[in-house]
Amino acid sequence: MTIADKSVLVTGANRGIGQALVEEALRRGAKRVYAGTRQTLTHSDRRVTPLTLDVTDAAQTQAAVEWNPDRHRVLVGSRTHTTDVTTRRRNQ
Repeated sequence: MTIADKSVLVTGANRGIGQALVEEALRRGAKRVYAGTRQTLTHSDRRVTPLTLDVTDAAQTQAAVEWNPDRHRVLVGSRTHTTDVTTRRRNQ
């Protein structure tokens, strides 16, 4: 999958796999990476936009799916909850 010049939403972006996915998206040329975390996040790359998001909270997850200023082209969930909500939204 090519993500160059696309917007990406990554959940769990403050550590582990989520953090690695943010870095990989940047390396692959993403135009904007929305980094979803439960805690405040700072990042040196100006293409990263922190987004407060707890994927265990259904309301926050649904709001993240609906809040979409760049019409996210790629959604990467390091937690299964995000995929479940996105699938439900697509099937509505």
